[in-house]
Amino acid sequence: MIEIKRLNIFIDESGDLGFVDGSSDLYAVSFTFHESNDSIQTELDYLNRRLSDLDYTGMIHLAYLVAKRGDYSHFNFEKRKSIFWSIFYFSHRVKVKLKTVIIDKKYLNKKSQLNMALAREISKVINEHRNYLESFDKIVIYYDNGQETLSTILDTIFATNPIV
Repeated sequence: MIEIKRLNIFIDESGDLGFVDGSSDLYAVSFTFHESNDSIQTELDYLNRRLSDLDYTGMIHLAYLVAKRGDYSHFNFEKRKSIFWSIFYFSHRVKVKLKTVIIDKKYLNKKSQLNMALAREISKVINEHRNYLESFDKIVIYYDNGQETLSTILDTIFATNPIV
């Protein structure tokens, strides 16, 4: 039986696309590359046990965790710190590759410039990792479509790129 070499790419963003008072200064898109043959089940089981021991079973949003907002607003510092370190150690133990594109919006003044900068930087990520990406039989992209503009940029780049 021939085993298919599969790469999972998980994508998430941080920041907003706006240019009004209160908008984020930075916009970031992170790519997590995970080879399906590299099981993370042991590390995931450990993380889930650790979070369960802390009596936390929800989703983790690090910005809110650090800022003590949202679901974390009622957690004391020690509990938030324990959740943070659980994620930190998990991320250092799993076999994944990470790449983050960060756009400093202070050098831009409108959304179209941000869109072009994002498309350019994401295309660079694809091109810089081309040999690695081409070594897989199948690539699966996971993005929660959290921001429609980024979804469109990702769809366009991946649809027009022959390696994905």
